[in-house]
Amino acid sequence: MTDEQASGIVISAAYGVALRARTGGLQSHEVDVMRVQAEELLSRESNLRTAILNFCTMYELDRHDAEKVRAHGDELDRNVNRALNPASADNERRDIYG
Repeated sequence: MTDEQASGIVISAAYGVALRARTGGLQSHEVDVMRVQAEELLSRESNLRTAILNFCTMYELDRHDAEKVRAHGDELDRNVNRALNPASADNERRDIYG
């Protein structure tokens, strides 16, 4: 399996977990599966791996608080998007991006 394929598997799982966290349907085993995938398939230096493991820790602490789980899901979604679309050097330019 290539690094790109491994990343795709983890990103797909992370998007699914983020969506279910935001809609209230997340189950603990889904978080566990995502954690294992991130730990096994992503390098220790990966920002995505760090974001996923942070989500898993926060989920474990706050899993009984629907609002906090929803907020953690939003944050995971943002972090996955950042991993897919890293900021460019000119992302602050108002003449280009408004």
